[in-house]
Amino acid sequence: MRPNENREALRDVRCSVKNCHFNNCSGKCTAEEIEVSPCSGSGCEGTLCATFVDKDKCDSCF
Repeated sequence: MRPNENREALRDVRCSVKNCHFNNCSGKCTAEEIEVSPCSGSGCEGTLCATFVDKDKCDSCF
């Protein structure tokens, strides 16, 4: 998954995590694909985006 500020956002995939490397600052996800885990959850607080990359800690991860 390669981040790119000019990359088109995934259609209809919103992101509210401001420190995620894939958030385009407009609330849209720019990852090539996403993975949501764990495999079960009882509400929004019980699920996580496994694609998350902390943009403050990963300048040259890709």
